[in-house]
Amino acid sequence: MAISSSQLQTLLAVMKTSSFAAAAEEVGYSPSNVSQQMLALEQETGVRLFTRHARSVTPTEEAFALAKQAARILAGVDVMITSSRAVQGAGKDLLRVGIFPSLAARILPLVLRHPDWEETGVDLRVSVAEPWETADELRSGGLDVAFVFQLGDSSPPWPPSIARDHIAEDSFKVVIPATWGIASKTLMSVHDLSSRPWIMQYPGGSDGIVIEQHLRSHNFRPRVVGVSDDFNATAALVGAGMGGAFLPELSLQRAEGLVRVRVDGLEMSRNIIALTSKERPGSRPQALIRLFREALEGPR
Repeated sequence: MAISSSQLQTLLAVMKTSSFAAAAEEVGYSPSNVSQQMLALEQETGVRLFTRHARSVTPTEEAFALAKQAARILAGVDVMITSSRAVQGAGKDLLRVGIFPSLAARILPLVLRHPDWEETGVDLRVSVAEPWETADELRSGGLDVAFVFQLGDSSPPWPPSIARDHIAEDSFKVVIPATWGIASKTLMSVHDLSSRPWIMQYPGGSDGIVIEQHLRSHNFRPRVVGVSDDFNATAALVGAGMGGAFLPELSLQRAEGLVRVRVDGLEMSRNIIALTSKERPGSRPQALIRLFREALEGPR
């Protein structure tokens, strides 16, 4: 048995009304049909969604969690339908692209301003999210291209059905607040920085683990004053004077109030990769990948 969109819509109606009968009026089913749908949903998910009373129901914590996901799924279905209708009317090919935030902020505008962009004949739909999210969407068929980054061997093994195109390398830089009064490109040592406040990448993610291991391999154990799972947010905190950080170049585009310094031995870069499905080949994704590669190779 598969979970249907009608079951998810009914779930949201029950959550809203706390009643099978009231939800039935809202979605146009009979109360018994609503009850059967929710029972089937409980059986399919393996969790209890409601505590049933004589004239009402009380959602469980699992129901609230599922309803949150249901709302996202149904919103995505609406976008997909609207996009497909718009593309059909415009006579263009729909290209669904997932992209991580710093690449979207810095490189996507360059691609859209590229002289060859209009010649692609593409109606672009963009989902800005972290690599693991866009990779999952690609696997499930929700995307045509996923632009991700990989630090060392931190990414999961891709299934044989996924094609990988290396686009570019994004070098990491040691950045510090301008308020420290140290000139840009000054050569510093890990000893110089160890006593300074530092912002680390959130340790729970695979990229955070790789970065921490790299710093520790060079005996760099800074005084950590904050952690962040967003490179762009970290850059902003550095600019505000909170502490130094080790960040990829792409995340530094709009950051103000920070300077780059050189530290021997801390060189590292992440690979930017385009993922496509071998089961859904086409020229449109390759044309977009080419434009991204040119934008990344050119001046930024």
